[in-house]
Amino acid sequence: HPVHRWFYYKEGFSPDLPSYLVKNLGSGSTKVIVDPFGGVGTTALALRDHPSVEKVISIEYSPFASFVTKVKLHSSQYSPSRLAVYVDKLLDVGSTTAYEIPNLAAFHNPEIFSREDLAQLLIIRDRVLSDEYLSSDDKMFFLLGVTAVLEDISNVMKDGRALRILRGRNRRPQGLLPAAGGLDSKEIVAVVRNQWMAMVEDLHSIQHQSRTGTALSAQGDARELSTLFDDRGDRLIPNKSVGGFFYSPPYLNCLDYSEVYKLELWFLRLVSDQREFRALREGTLRSHPSIDFPPRRMRARPSADVFTVVDRYTKFLTENAARSSIGRMHGSYFSDMHDVLAEQFDTLEPGGS
Repeated sequence: HPVHRWFYYKEGFSPDLPSYLVKNLGSGSTKVIVDPFGGVGTTALALRDHPSVEKVISIEYSPFASFVTKVKLHSSQYSPSRLAVYVDKLLDVGSTTAYEIPNLAAFHNPEIFSREDLAQLLIIRDRVLSDEYLSSDDKMFFLLGVTAVLEDISNVMKDGRALRILRGRNRRPQGLLPAAGGLDSKEIVAVVRNQWMAMVEDLHSIQHQSRTGTALSAQGDARELSTLFDDRGDRLIPNKSVGGFFYSPPYLNCLDYSEVYKLELWFLRLVSDQREFRALREGTLRSHPSIDFPPRRMRARPSADVFTVVDRYTKFLTENAARSSIGRMHGSYFSDMHDVLAEQFDTLEPGGS
């Protein structure tokens, strides 16, 4: 799918799914759809021009996934002919240029990146950032293209709960190839150029599509939708304003998404030191035991039988599992998901989905 394919998100779902849900569940009287775990913007992009949807809002905690969403949702405003002119200019990395390696061990491990490959990636990134003729939105477009092939150029792969050094493992290529003018080479410049040119081709393919709806994205916490505000200072999602919440949440699977996508976070300077990275991880939904989470203020629990069950098996697992943190994770996860659902209950219109 054009634009959707700009970054391969292993936790993503088909762009056809949101439209299927609208067809079967509707969009309520407000015709507003919200994805509170927006990921890389699949729901927002898929429903932006749906005839039954007037507004779609994507909320995402991860600054990296939120960055990808913003670039995708801006796709209708890019000029493909203008961007194509810059492709080869930005890839002229022949001259020696100073660069700074991110302060993350993975970028200093020669088993993950060769010094030469990493140097070219960082020089291309810095050329994009420093180009005085590119707008900030243009820079985001090119930066996403470089980041999309970061894993291909490295010697690691996203595998379950971690990044794993290949060491003979098979890995699916993620970079794109343009229909015309692609380079048959694994050199860094060729891989990045192919990605950029394929993205430009996508822009050409959607150039004449009409824009009928509004798509918004915000970085925020699904447990605290009521704290999000728009540029005018109004609540982004007022009470009883949403016709449908469509989403795939983090599952109870021990997966720390900040850790899995740490290369992208550090490469784009969305985190710059371990203190910032730790703070980011501490704010994630508590679906993993990778860190000891600080205490969290939770909404009052209802006196429901379900929490009696959750508390009993959380206690059992904490006392009997090989890792007590696995047991605590269960209780924390369902407390967090209660807050997520309570926020949705407040903001969903009567009869919404």
